[in-house]
Amino acid sequence: MQPQQIKELQQLLAKSRYCRLETKGELPTFSVQHPLFEAEIVPQGAQLTRFRPVQGSDWLWLSPAVEYKAGTSLRGGVPVCWPWFGDADKNPQAVQDNLNDANSAPAHGFARSSDWQLTGIEEDEQRLTLALTLPQQATPEYFTARLQADIRFVLSADAVHIELTTTNHGDSPACFSQALHSYFPVDDVMTAEVHGLEGCEYIDTLDQWQRKTQEGAVVFRGETDRIYLSQPPAGEPAAANGQGNPLILRSGLEKQHSRTLTSQGSQSTIVWNPEVEKSIRLSQFPDDGWKHMVCIETANAMDDVVWLASGESHLLAVTLS
Repeated sequence: MQPQQIKELQQLLAKSRYCRLETKGELPTFSVQHPLFEAEIVPQGAQLTRFRPVQGSDWLWLSPAVEYKAGTSLRGGVPVCWPWFGDADKNPQAVQDNLNDANSAPAHGFARSSDWQLTGIEEDEQRLTLALTLPQQATPEYFTARLQADIRFVLSADAVHIELTTTNHGDSPACFSQALHSYFPVDDVMTAEVHGLEGCEYIDTLDQWQRKTQEGAVVFRGETDRIYLSQPPAGEPAAANGQGNPLILRSGLEKQHSRTLTSQGSQSTIVWNPEVEKSIRLSQFPDDGWKHMVCIETANAMDDVVWLASGESHLLAVTLS
């Protein structure tokens, strides 16, 4: 981030009671010290990296080996995958058509390593709201669609709400995929369960991308990388997240720890844990980090990609509670 951009951020935050600009490694960060909660948002990638209510525990997992480096997404928190999810060449052809060369495009898009601009801050004794936009100059030349991304974080003592809005400023329809790639802490992944996906179809990316049906709660007994699709059990209507119910992560020997995800504008969910062999190969990831984290990602992926006509917008949102 350029010195002039940092100066502008300082001016925008000058009157804030609860948010200040700090520097970690090579990156400026928004450090939130509210009477009811603490949080950190990194303008590079518009990434929420930390949230903790006062006298509570961390709601998000951030790798102990995280590196605050310019141009590199941080491992943990809630990275923003946009305007494609995963490997570009694994996306539907309509998403690949936005790219001059999908085979060489970076995984998970360019938003998570780009500098976002702060556009607004609101705060009171109960909550704090930060709004950021991805400037058009951050769009690389190899991406041909004219899409605009804006994000809003609403933080309170009992909820984290994230809204990612995409607008098509081009003259023709455009297709994209995306995800809010949330990392959650667990004491032991072997005790973790994800409820709310029972009966849903999913793509098992580790088994030749076969389509399967989820039976019971999702548990972790090895590397897990699944894209769940909007097919709730027969007779049950799909909720906003497409699965018919909010998703609940429970962990601990007595399942005493829980986190609830309620989504909007999403009919696909990614569940991921790298297990030991992949952990060794991952950047910013301790060899045993897989034991203490689970990713549940609110997404628009595969069958659930989004088409926008010229001038249209799409809202992807998740509330953690």
